[in-house]
Amino acid sequence: MATSQNTSGLYVCGLCKVEYARADYLIRHVRSHTRQRPFVCSVCAKGYGRQDLLKRHMAIHTANHGNQAGGSASGSQHGRDGHRVHQACRLCAEKKLKCADEKPCKRCREKNIVCEFDDAGQGLVQEAQDVSMDTSTSNPLVPFSGTMAEPQDGRIRLSFEENSSSHEPEEFPRPFPSDLPPTLTQPIHDFSVYRQEPIARDILGDTLNFSPMGTDYGHYDNDPFLGDLDFSFLNDLDVSRLPSPVPVAVFAEPTLQQSTMSFGAEAYKHSSSLTDWNPSVEDNYDQEQQDLILAQNNVEPSPYYVGSPRGRAVPKKELFPTARDRILAMTLRLSSSTASNRIVASFPSLEILRDLIHHALIHMRERQIGNFIHVPSFDMNKQRPELLGALIAYGSVTSPSAAVRKFGYAFQETIRVAINHLVQEDYTTLRELGVAQAFYIQSYLGYYSGVNRKIEMAEANSMLGTTMLRRGKRLRIDQYRDAETFTSLPDVSADQGWLVWVEQESFKRLVYFAMTLDFHVGAARNLNALFSCNEIGTPFPSSLGLWNAAKAVEWFDAMKQESALRIQQPLPLCRVMREPHLLVACKGLIDHKLAAIAYLAGCLSLVTEYWHTNGLVPVSQAMHDFVSKGRYSELSSMLEQFKAQCLDQADYGPEVQSLQELVFLHLNVPFDEVARYCGSGSEDDAQASAPYVQRWYQSSQSRDAAWHAGQIFRAAKLFPPGALADIYVIALYHAGVVLWVWGLLCKVQPVTAGSSVPRAVIDGEETPEVSRFLKTGRSKPCLTDKAGVVFSLDDSAMVPELAKDIIATNWGQEPLPWTTDETFRFMTEFANVTRQRFGAGSA
Repeated sequence: MATSQNTSGLYVCGLCKVEYARADYLIRHVRSHTRQRPFVCSVCAKGYGRQDLLKRHMAIHTANHGNQAGGSASGSQHGRDGHRVHQACRLCAEKKLKCADEKPCKRCREKNIVCEFDDAGQGLVQEAQDVSMDTSTSNPLVPFSGTMAEPQDGRIRLSFEENSSSHEPEEFPRPFPSDLPPTLTQPIHDFSVYRQEPIARDILGDTLNFSPMGTDYGHYDNDPFLGDLDFSFLNDLDVSRLPSPVPVAVFAEPTLQQSTMSFGAEAYKHSSSLTDWNPSVEDNYDQEQQDLILAQNNVEPSPYYVGSPRGRAVPKKELFPTARDRILAMTLRLSSSTASNRIVASFPSLEILRDLIHHALIHMRERQIGNFIHVPSFDMNKQRPELLGALIAYGSVTSPSAAVRKFGYAFQETIRVAINHLVQEDYTTLRELGVAQAFYIQSYLGYYSGVNRKIEMAEANSMLGTTMLRRGKRLRIDQYRDAETFTSLPDVSADQGWLVWVEQESFKRLVYFAMTLDFHVGAARNLNALFSCNEIGTPFPSSLGLWNAAKAVEWFDAMKQESALRIQQPLPLCRVMREPHLLVACKGLIDHKLAAIAYLAGCLSLVTEYWHTNGLVPVSQAMHDFVSKGRYSELSSMLEQFKAQCLDQADYGPEVQSLQELVFLHLNVPFDEVARYCGSGSEDDAQASAPYVQRWYQSSQSRDAAWHAGQIFRAAKLFPPGALADIYVIALYHAGVVLWVWGLLCKVQPVTAGSSVPRAVIDGEETPEVSRFLKTGRSKPCLTDKAGVVFSLDDSAMVPELAKDIIATNWGQEPLPWTTDETFRFMTEFANVTRQRFGAGSA
């Protein structure tokens, strides 16, 4: 064992900081702190901390059986294998003297003193509290404690207390409801019962992580070769100086009046995007053709975009009548004969179409993640009608007019069908930039339409765009060249070389737009991603200085100012996923805000995959414990590195902060489970999720999730006017649901009389009160409204009310986009149902 305490050990005890080179050494060491006894005798039900001690104990039963059969053992053997007391009294334990199972013990009776001992029903939880009565509370690390009580009726009962941890996922058991599977209450000889409970937790610190549902220590021996060694000296370690465990109230079974399950069921039933779409005979492409009518003589863009400096910098370009004719011909070719006459009579004029395209280009430059339309070189009259139509739909959807928006979503459906027809008629169009751009514009509009039918159709067609980029080799780094190459192309002028570079750069930006859209939608709707982080070999897009150059001369001048821009190709996403500090090294070469958003989207995809993988492996499998928890630590480390090294740049803005906190939030809570508990699914789904959600609430993971959800609220308040939409408002929705459920669960907990708990404001800076809340749960999490008034999360109606106020403040008097409006409606109904169930003052 001396060799295990190596200064270069990978595994560190979170309590005494001793380092070990192997995980099994650390696990064995931790049991000396926690006094856990996972190895149980199948004969007498006594527990032991190591397997070799259990083997020695089993030899006693074997020897006794042999003595009964024919003879007695020698005196020395009898002395060594004699009966071991299950639990000594306190005085004998302190003096390290042999005690007796009968209490009060003989020694205390002879000395006429009180024999103090712990009830078997209290187990190690009470023991740890009593032993640490005089312990200093200055140590921030509070160990986990748990024990196995005496068996009753052939079953085993476990009792646990919570420990403090802010970085490791964990779950804490609660009284099991009667409807849980019988595997949770198996006879003592069935070791699978231990798979249901966690073993060592915060004492391992950030070094090892264990599955929320436990490890099969009954069947799995970390090092069978050490089974015969004598480590009995560990049993004599003095643990009297351990800090006392944090007392956490056991989650009581809620009554019918207290139950918070399916609180939001009515809100989800009224949802137009989160309910399942059941197609009928009337649901077809012709359904929306009646909306391809725009009787307005002019369209007003949103003032948030046109009035901005960058919006004014976008010139309004000329659109020829022939371009309008091609757009109209494409539309009529896909329309029914009955609708054709009506469409021709009311199709928008040339000026209206030009204005809608102009509004789309402004909005893309201002708000879109990874703008892939190069405005200075964009000639509307040379583009395919599918791309022009996609831009018309985009500009219409962003309009404040309800009639124009309806026209835009109807035209989006036309473009979706038109692209499918185009690639079927001419396969070469699969490699065209304009076709790929048109496809992803209409996909973006469909995914964020807030209409379940459009969302499902966008999902059904999504593989076409992925195939365009993947089979077109746009995900491979060897298909891209540095900017210097385009300045010396043979038989090509400077302007033509610049245009060739623009096409390459447009593909790069389109790849990262497609990837982030795929990853964001996957996390929002709990879907598997179509892209994979390791296949994104596309170099990050070049800096905005090169991209926004209006002419070839300006492009050359921008390259001269930074020589690395000419000869150095930026790194791809697959290269920086594990090393986010490389993003800082590329500063000045890349569009760093887009790169940061793409990196966080990749992390979000990995987190979604993490939860999907956890759902596949049964919790009873021991190896799943280490794999799952190791993956959690890896993802958490990646995010912490990014936060420490990349978020000091002021121009990242609240968008990057919101996305980062969204990834942290999803890492600490499977949002789909919480949503089902709220009522997003059936009543059976809510009941199935209830045990997990209630155990999650008592763990440090729920406190981490609450903190990151509060930080999403904080970032949402900083968004520019009219920018809280799409994935950002979905992040606010997820944060609102998590905090709302957290407050509801807190509300039905028993309240300790006379307790004064400090407040921890989770939508502000990290203060000592916040740290105390994250580590111990001894602070009350709170949010602040727009007037600066602080309210607790158990004032549960105020959480959705605050989310509503953030949305209303961001959009002012402007009509809300459909996804934003859906989130606003959810928060309104959540607040209403809370007041109905708990009264006008929900606190």
